[in-house]
Amino acid sequence: MSYLKGKFEQMFDSDVAGYVFVDALSKMLQTSALSSNISFGINSAQKQFNVMYVDAELTFSNVEISNSLDQFCTNGKDKAVTLRREIFFVSYPQESYLIRAEAPTCGGRSAASDWITQWLSGLRISVKA
Repeated sequence: MSYLKGKFEQMFDSDVAGYVFVDALSKMLQTSALSSNISFGINSAQKQFNVMYVDAELTFSNVEISNSLDQFCTNGKDKAVTLRREIFFVSYPQESYLIRAEAPTCGGRSAASDWITQWLSGLRISVKA
């Protein structure tokens, strides 16, 4: 166990934000490997000091939609649904904060995406070198 701990400390230099960064991307990549109908894309991935940001998408193709509440999604078969996921992680010596927002859509931007973007634009994060 101490060998594994030592390798993680060497890899991430005791940087929790770096660990969460790699973990978030690898989880989405593993999800996309579950089926040929799932694809994974990274729109943006950034890490600066104690702050990590990921904007990524999982697209599920050949799905059936029923009772849709999204204006872009119509009910039916052989549809594609994109789950856009934005993750912020801020790490301080005594505490850390994780903000994760997800919004599914069938094309374009859903109303949820617009609300999330508006909310995140008011978020202020202090970066510590």
